[in-house]
Amino acid sequence: MEAIKIMVCDDHPLINEGLQKMIANIDNMAIVGAAQNISELFAQLEKQDADIVLLDVNLPDGDGSDVCAAIKRQFPLIKVLAISSRDDRSTLVRMVSNGASGYLLKNASVDEIERAINLVYSGGTYYSREMQQLVASVLGDTLRGEQPLVTRREKDILRCLKDGLSTQQIAENLFISSRTVETHRKNLLAKFNVNKTINLIEKAREMGLI
Repeated sequence: MEAIKIMVCDDHPLINEGLQKMIANIDNMAIVGAAQNISELFAQLEKQDADIVLLDVNLPDGDGSDVCAAIKRQFPLIKVLAISSRDDRSTLVRMVSNGASGYLLKNASVDEIERAINLVYSGGTYYSREMQQLVASVLGDTLRGEQPLVTRREKDILRCLKDGLSTQQIAENLFISSRTVETHRKNLLAKFNVNKTINLIEKAREMGLI
C-alpha cells in the first residue's frame, strides 16, 4: 500500500519538527515536505506531490483560512487538515468553509493524529474532541433553519447536483471517487436536515449557496 504523502506547515520549529518525527514513525505515512510560512509551503507544493497538508491556522505571513482556500483552488486534490491551539467557533467555521477537511488541536496525541489523517485521506472529516461540541452547535443552527457550515468541496457537489449530474459524472468532474461523492451527499442531506436531493437543492438555493 502506498504511503500517505503529508506536508507540514507550522511556523514553530519545535511543533513543526515534532509533527514530522511523529508522522515519520507511522507505517503508512511519509513526510514529503515541511514549511514555516506560506511562501515556503507553496514553493514546495509546486515541486512535490502531497495528499494532505497539516496546516497551522496562524502563520506569520497570512491567515490559515485564506491559505486553505488558496490550496484548494490551486491543488484541488490535496486535503487540508487544520492544526491549531485555537478552539473558537469563528476560526473553525472559516477553516471548514474554505475547504479544510478537519481540525486538530496541538495537544493531540500521536494516535489521534494518525486517526485523523487516515480518516481525512479516505474522504471523511475529523475534529478533535474539544471541537466536536462547536461542530454540534453549528449543526444545531442548521436544524433551526440557519445556514449550515458547508465546505468548499460540498459547494462543488451542490453545484453539480443542481446541474443534474449523476454520482459518476460528479466523480469524474471533480476527480474524486464515486464513494467520496456519496459520502458528501449523505453529509449534505444531514446538514440540511432533508432526505431527498431535490429538497437539498431547494434549501441550498434559498440560502444563496448555489
